[in-house]
Amino acid sequence: MFYIDLDQFKVINDTAGHQAGDEALKQVAQILKKILPQETLLARLGGDEFAIIYHNCTADEAMSLGRHILDTLNESEFLWSNVRLALGGSIGLRMLDDTAGSPQQVHAQADTACYVAKDEGGSRIHMYRPEDEELKRREQEMACVNQIRAALAEDRFELFGQKIVGIDDNDDAGIYAEVLIRMRDEQGKLVSPGLFIPAAERYNVAHLIDRVVVEKTFALIEQQPAWRKGIAMLSINLSGRSMGNQEFTRFLTEAISSSSLPSEKICLEITETAAISSMSEAISLFSTLKELGCRIALDDFGSGLSSFGYLKRLPVDIIKLDGQFVRDVAEDEMDFAMVTAINGLARQMGKKTVAEFVESAEVLEKLMGIGVNFAQGYLFSVPGPLETLLREHCEEKEGVL
Repeated sequence: MFYIDLDQFKVINDTAGHQAGDEALKQVAQILKKILPQETLLARLGGDEFAIIYHNCTADEAMSLGRHILDTLNESEFLWSNVRLALGGSIGLRMLDDTAGSPQQVHAQADTACYVAKDEGGSRIHMYRPEDEELKRREQEMACVNQIRAALAEDRFELFGQKIVGIDDNDDAGIYAEVLIRMRDEQGKLVSPGLFIPAAERYNVAHLIDRVVVEKTFALIEQQPAWRKGIAMLSINLSGRSMGNQEFTRFLTEAISSSSLPSEKICLEITETAAISSMSEAISLFSTLKELGCRIALDDFGSGLSSFGYLKRLPVDIIKLDGQFVRDVAEDEMDFAMVTAINGLARQMGKKTVAEFVESAEVLEKLMGIGVNFAQGYLFSVPGPLETLLREHCEEKEGVL
């Protein structure tokens, strides 16, 4: 079974309109019918996806046909109103051998293989093999997406938090914490964020999780208005996918505007990689949020190849130093040099710095020596329920405990 997904179909729709898109699909179907052997079955699955069943062939013959399909599509041009647009696709291939399960499983596995082909740059063919680790990971993610949707419907997401501690002075302005999200499975066990968050981003449901985080965070503050005074800042993570979702960004700005938590105590945090990959969307959203009075934090800074060059363009207030450099600064001179350089530049540009993954007193001493503003990590606290974290701090601050 061949699972074919066109690579540039959205470009055709956006550039020339849906009538052109319909015509492009017809042209692709005609191309495929013309080049396929007689013993094949061709079908359109929906959208810009096609499937082919090729009978009585070896794996080598199937791969050869797949490459011929891709070459033919790449060589074909779609002409519409004097505009030439490229046709091209990615193919997932699943041999119908003794390892094949149900038709539904075969379809899902060919689809998964197609996703891998797209991730590898498109215009490629990837064959499903049961022992393929990348495909196993992808299948886990696809199963996790179903878990995510069920958890959203059944309200099985919970807010956790981790303190961020000021280390450059003794000013106690209140608690500064990062808001974290946790998901429970059907048995009530916590699912690793390292599994469900990448799956949510890959399969475009991350904005739904981000919405839950925002709603639950602000709802908690509304339930406990006395805590507002004891909060210096709450940092809420945003997925890169959420930045480009207009419905979500409208919701976010309305939620911030209507919240009783002062906007200067709200920080929106996004990774450097996500900001750079969608630079124009990041600049637009960051500018809107700053107009509301919010702070912006750039997470995992230093992981990109051109970090310093992009920093001047992004309107951010806080730089979070990538933990992969921070955790070993007490032993690794290169990591220490990198952290020192990033911290120095950020401070020179008037931005605050947060060091992640601070897990020892030796690392903390190094960070204090170069003037890092804040530290976050297991040396200070492990993530725990956000409500408990805020209650303990705010009640202690008021002298209740």
